[in-house]
Amino acid sequence: MLLREIGQFIRSRVLIPEGSGVLVAVSGGVDSVVLLHVLSRLANKHRWRLAVGHVNHAMRGEAADEDEAFVRDLAATLKLPFRSVRLDPELWKSPGNKQEKARRERYRWLRTWAKEERCESIATAHQADDQAETELDRLIRGTGLDGLGGIPVRQGCIVRPLLETPRAAILDYAQFKKLAWREDATNAALAYTRSRIRHEVLPVLETLRAGAAERIAQATERLAEAGEALRAAAAILLQQNLTQGVGAEWRVDTERLLSLPIGLRLAIWREALRLMRGGALRRISAAHCYAIDHLATSNAMGPVALPDDGRVERAGGTLIFYPSPEDNGASYEFELDIPGDVAFPGGSLMSWRASEGEELVFTDPNQAYFDAEAMGEAIVVRSRRAGDWIALPKVGRKSVARLFSDLKVPHSHRDRIPLVVSSVGVLWAPGLRRSQLAMVTEKNHRIVGMKFCRKLSK
Repeated sequence: MLLREIGQFIRSRVLIPEGSGVLVAVSGGVDSVVLLHVLSRLANKHRWRLAVGHVNHAMRGEAADEDEAFVRDLAATLKLPFRSVRLDPELWKSPGNKQEKARRERYRWLRTWAKEERCESIATAHQADDQAETELDRLIRGTGLDGLGGIPVRQGCIVRPLLETPRAAILDYAQFKKLAWREDATNAALAYTRSRIRHEVLPVLETLRAGAAERIAQATERLAEAGEALRAAAAILLQQNLTQGVGAEWRVDTERLLSLPIGLRLAIWREALRLMRGGALRRISAAHCYAIDHLATSNAMGPVALPDDGRVERAGGTLIFYPSPEDNGASYEFELDIPGDVAFPGGSLMSWRASEGEELVFTDPNQAYFDAEAMGEAIVVRSRRAGDWIALPKVGRKSVARLFSDLKVPHSHRDRIPLVVSSVGVLWAPGLRRSQLAMVTEKNHRIVGMKFCRKLSK
């Protein structure tokens, strides 16, 4: 029953394409063991190539080493490739949130292994109770709509096939199949808020309404969908009213925006900050967006101070967003997941795996397609660098600097023009030229599409 439900969930969300590679993150706990068991049972039918990854955080001494050995033996039993690393315990002695540092290190290693094993997806074992715990934790912290979207079912190359499956169903499956797993004693401790929600709050909610965790997870997904729609609408409205200033600042004409509902206006200001800061919203809070809205809709002159010395000012009916010195740096680089999207100083770019029968559009200079087998690895969107070259039809190799010069790109704009680069070289200068590398032919069965959305300039 559970096997069929999870398989249907994966198909309905197109989480793992047929014939693709999947790195399964396995801690040794019951959730990840069941995830690996389910995916291994479905692998032959869908022609998936599985590999197993385990990060030993070295926080629990011998118990952590025993977890690693357990997962290694499990992968060997299933005859699957296995990758593991034991983190340096010195990492946890430095200041900062230990759990956040562990999460960053974990995903860094998982992404590295996925590329080495040629896996397009990384599957993690987050389930419905995890989603409910996250949602309740964020609610009591006072999060905004973005936070209420909870844990996404897909986040770039990260997929979560168990996200609608309650913990009780996972335990029932493991016991029915007589699976072995490891217990992390720290999960029972009440030192963290999440642990108290898991052991004290959720059980009470279950007595009030059976299936509470699953219902909260479903509501979270609906909030995520609403948030995604709001952000998409905000991005369109922002682009329609956005121009670049004389320097590094960006100007938003507010004349057509002030009559919009406040929720949509706040989303527009947040999207403006997101784009100005290269996709990062670190230390940006709802208070900043409300302050910007007050500046736009009142006689206040501002400015609104932003983290890292950025600011927003008003000049008549125009909001002027001044990036911080950190945001205004000429150099940038962002990893691009496939599928996935990324924002950067010059705009944003999304990528997807073209489906069979999809009509490919080759006439749009802001859209391009690539042979997935030939486009290389470690794909990033970045600014130009000395020595960059691009392969062009009839010309061969041409320096990117010469390309910009030939196309009369203003010197002041050249550092903001994105390049899509992989291990084989520059694939694309969006809006300008597409490289000859990884060209699509009729023989290609796996095609990656990309679309560039530019920030408007005067």
